[in-house]
Amino acid sequence: MKFNWGTGLIIAFSLFAAGMIYLVSLCSKQNEDLVSIDYYAQAIQYQSRIDAQKNMALLSSTEVITYNDTLPGIDLQFPPEFKTDKVTGTLHFFKPDDASLDFSATISTDNSFQVILVPKLKKGLWRAQLQWNCRSIDYYHEQNLLIN
Repeated sequence: MKFNWGTGLIIAFSLFAAGMIYLVSLCSKQNEDLVSIDYYAQAIQYQSRIDAQKNMALLSSTEVITYNDTLPGIDLQFPPEFKTDKVTGTLHFFKPDDASLDFSATISTDNSFQVILVPKLKKGLWRAQLQWNCRSIDYYHEQNLLIN
């Protein structure tokens, strides 16, 4: 068999087509954990989240969430302005690479400190989103935690 330009062109197109089919099948199996299930409802309420972030920026302390590996648990230290006030809200923990590990907790405290007991968290990056209310004002804080 003689190898000419027509044979080379057919081989090149065949390899290209096989590569494209492989990439399409690989992409169709890709996990989409980073997208929230209720993203549309969250998008509608986005302005209220921006306002809550502005309220958080006005506080004296913005470092609220820490991971305590001895309990294991999550320590929430609210700013000293709310030392004697009732604080309520929710804490959402997201693992960007595995949505099955995501969890939420309810916050309710009469002082500026609360511990939320959780099972040992998997190592890696976690994203914590804290939405809370005190004195009829909403606050929102987002923080990344690296668990070793």
